Amino acid sequence: MYYWKKLVFIPFYLASFFAALYLSKTLLSDYSGIFVLSMPSFMNLLLFAGAILLCSFFFCVMIALSQDWKVTAGALLISNMLCFIMFPLPENIILALGVLCMSGLIYVLLENKLKTYLTFQPTILLTPSIMNLSKLLIVLFSITYFFNLTTVLAEKPFRIPDELIDPVASFISASALGESPEPAMKNLSKQQLEAVKANPQLLTQFGLSEEALGQFTSSSLTASPKALVKKGLADQAEALIKPYQGAIPALFSAIFFLSFSSVVSLMGVLIAPLVWFLFYLLEVTGFTKLTKEMREVKKLVV
Repeated sequence: MYYWKKLVFIPFYLASFFAALYLSKTLLSDYSGIFVLSMPSFMNLLLFAGAILLCSFFFCVMIALSQDWKVTAGALLISNMLCFIMFPLPENIILALGVLCMSGLIYVLLENKLKTYLTFQPTILLTPSIMNLSKLLIVLFSITYFFNLTTVLAEKPFRIPDELIDPVASFISASALGESPEPAMKNLSKQQLEAVKANPQLLTQFGLSEEALGQFTSSSLTASPKALVKKGLADQAEALIKPYQGAIPALFSAIFFLSFSSVVSLMGVLIAPLVWFLFYLLEVTGFTKLTKEMREVKKLVV
């Protein structure tokens, strides 16, 4: 085989790996993206999972065509450099070491299979390794997500994203509040405001806690019903979550792993046909060829 044929899939691997790193920067920096149901979030999830699968696919194809540890080592060296360039400390170290260890493990296992197979069947040889590497990379990004989220929450406590509160606030304000209380609230005097605070049952019927009522001012009471409900919900949610702030990184990392591993598993049904089609195309175009050889085979007889 010409040596350039061993290198031809390295650019595809590096491009897909760069895409996975680029997409992960948004996911790792915004913790709301993994549980906010919106079309942009869903598209980011699909694109990231697809980039992970393509990265694993091209890496295993590169190993199968090169079967040379120097080629694989060179590709991993460049991918580690991308980790250090695109991420700050300590995320870049975690990603670089993780990619090196996990990809190295897949290389050793796949190289052993490529040396011991009897008949070359690309779907049987490569598909398990591609899926295993994809799952390992999801684990790696989940670990990175955990450390990144721990750092973020240490600087700024977790708050429920507005994308989750707004639909609930709109529903409650429309169904429970009825007509807008703005005209009456604008005419409340300071003494009347104090009376409202002294009788929280007047507003708790709308789902607002006494702690939230204690924070109301004359300016806040003149706000729209939706704004009042939104503030009350946010304060209640913050009070409920506050004792469990330390468990949030682990919980969100588990959600991150389950979400992306599920999507990767669903998209993984396309890997076997893609592997078959690629090697069929390589054989038809003359890039590769299959040869037949005779071997002695030992069988156990009792």
